[in-house]
Amino acid sequence: MKPMPFRWIKEVMLHDLPVIMVSVARRFYYHALRPTETVPCDISSLARHHPGDIINGLPVIRTLDATVRDDAPIAYHEDAFRLYEGLRDIINNPRGIAFDNDGSCQSWGKAVLAVISTLMEEKTLAGTSGGVSQKKWWMYVWCVIKALMVWQAYAARLRVVWRLRHEQGDYD
Repeated sequence: MKPMPFRWIKEVMLHDLPVIMVSVARRFYYHALRPTETVPCDISSLARHHPGDIINGLPVIRTLDATVRDDAPIAYHEDAFRLYEGLRDIINNPRGIAFDNDGSCQSWGKAVLAVISTLMEEKTLAGTSGGVSQKKWWMYVWCVIKALMVWQAYAARLRVVWRLRHEQGDYD
């Protein structure tokens, strides 16, 4: 796995967390329906932070309650709220994640494993099922955490590219 470093910007991650939880839940929901066509696109209210917007200020943080969708039932199960609170706690107070001196995390993959390990060690999700099978629930948990970390790494790379292009005078 190639390292993809990113800065742990808690306000950005807290903004993206409920959006990602609902986006992943929608994909699980539509996948279970086995649609003949593709899964509907995410709606604009479920947009993750735009990597360039961080220059203009941090995004507004929403809660999981504020993103309610009928086509994302797993995201509104009481166990999902336990996951949400557990992840918010880890985002605000990261434990077991290796950071550089500048606050960068060098690998989204290692960050995912550290977050999962923390959830397991603290028994945050003990006895949870999300109202679905254990396999489906833990796949949902894994996908949410992975999507959150990968998006942060992707956004960090875009910011570097934009900065380099700006420094070189390339503005298209």
